[in-house]
Amino acid sequence: MDFVASLVPGEVIDLVDMHLIWYNGAQFSFNSLSEIVKNAEGTEDSIKSILTSLNGSEYNENTTVALPDTIAGVTVTWTYPEGLVVDGKFKLVDEDSEFNVTATFTVPGRVEVTQQVTINIKDVPEGTAEPVVLLTSDFGATNDSKNTAYANYFQDSVVNVGGGTSTYYRAGGNYNGSSWDYIALGQKSVAARLGDMVSNSTLKSAVDASDPNVMVATGFKLGNVTSIVISMPLLKAGTTVYLQSSIDGVNWTSVDSLAPSAISSLTDISFSNINISGEVFFRIIFENSAPTSKNGWLGQIKTISFLGVNPA
Repeated sequence: MDFVASLVPGEVIDLVDMHLIWYNGAQFSFNSLSEIVKNAEGTEDSIKSILTSLNGSEYNENTTVALPDTIAGVTVTWTYPEGLVVDGKFKLVDEDSEFNVTATFTVPGRVEVTQQVTINIKDVPEGTAEPVVLLTSDFGATNDSKNTAYANYFQDSVVNVGGGTSTYYRAGGNYNGSSWDYIALGQKSVAARLGDMVSNSTLKSAVDASDPNVMVATGFKLGNVTSIVISMPLLKAGTTVYLQSSIDGVNWTSVDSLAPSAISSLTDISFSNINISGEVFFRIIFENSAPTSKNGWLGQIKTISFLGVNPA
């Protein structure tokens, strides 16, 4: 079990001497399994594939560099052309420009790998338009009846204001059909833990013991986001709210955190001055070391709104 617990999302494993048996008609069942081993070569190929997918990525000038520094639990080091990155941000450019950057990584048991990635730095004209609402998702209008199981992630189709739905992932969240005008958050009689904020996939079914256990994540990417507004009818005192972003939905980078006062009526909390290049997934994590009461909730979310600049 210690070996299985050591695995991270993105790692490739081999199932050695696995036997399948015919079961109950046209079904297969596992009969025996001799060994599970890490496939270093497969993990290396997986990292190469993720890096290849970054070719052509677009980033605005003067925005914080957000290329992943960890993939599948392996550290990735980036080398940039001289002057491209200044104080952690992409430099100003006179026109949209293409640059070659280099990723270096070593999977344990394998030799060092270097891979070139081509990115585009976008010139942002002065006097950019005021931010507009890019998307608002209404959890209160999402009449789902799924009760949460705190050891699981759930995938939901959340109703958007203006029409359509968007995919979200959640842990520690609870709908109650049309009876509630919100989604309730928090584990009853359990503390909302922060857990591992670096490398854990929300795009799976089970919440590992090290994962954040109360969170909402987008199942879609958005770009040009400058602020996120969360409308909450309830939030327990002492709760810290974290905002993260991810290129792949597995490896996460912290963007900001808030420690709002307790909320007892519909109130907006906002993450402002978001400055992220390219399209990313977003994840909102809730932490409170004090357990909720048996019949209480950590918080409730009515809507989440993403504001930014529509691409030209």
